[in-house]
This record gives sequence, structure tokens and C-alpha cells, in this order.
Amino acid sequence: GPNSCWHPACFVCSVCQELLVDLIYFYREGKLYCGRHHAETLKPRCSACDEIILADECTEAEGRAWHMKHFACLECDQQLGGQRYIMRDGRPYCLTCFDAMFAEYCDSCGEPIK
Repeated sequence: GPNSCWHPACFVCSVCQELLVDLIYFYREGKLYCGRHHAETLKPRCSACDEIILADECTEAEGRAWHMKHFACLECDQQLGGQRYIMRDGRPYCLTCFDAMFAEYCDSCGEPIK
């Protein structure tokens, strides 16, 4: 705050510990923040592009926030909001692409084993 004092080495972001000396910083609810982490206290950050989600174009999946256009199949880019999907290595896939890329197939009938 305006009447607070810190050692230069203690003047760090409360999230990432970045030294804030000579940088723009924010003080909110008793904590210091760098610009990046202050923005995250106001709006979520997209898990795909790492940008702040400013509009109402936000969806949540797997406990993370995404721009609607970025919550899409990694392979075919089909938007997955409201659709069934499968996560692999933290990335979403539509069912069709997941089966085509990763499914094992039955030796008898040739259908994917689910």
C-alpha cells in the first residue's frame, strides 16, 4: 500500500516471487502482484493460448478456463463446448479423432475397443 515499506529483496509478487523493483506492480488485499498475476485475480487465463479471457467467451473444463474457440479438438479444431470429449496429456480430443489416433481395434470385428 501507499504507506508500506519493504526491503528491496522482499518486494516480490506474492504468486511468482518476481522482483518488483522498477516494475509496475499492484497491491490488492494486502498482497503484491506483478502485472500478469494481478490480471489473473480479475479474469481467468485461457489454458490454450495463455491470454486473459476478457469477453463472455469463457468455458471451463477439467478445472481450467478456456476461450470458447480454444476449447477445441487438438486434431481437427472442432469446438468441444457442450460436446463429449477425451483428454489426453492435458489436451482435448473429439471422440472421432481420439478413436482414429489412439484407440485399439478389435481383431474380430474391427471396431474400436472403448
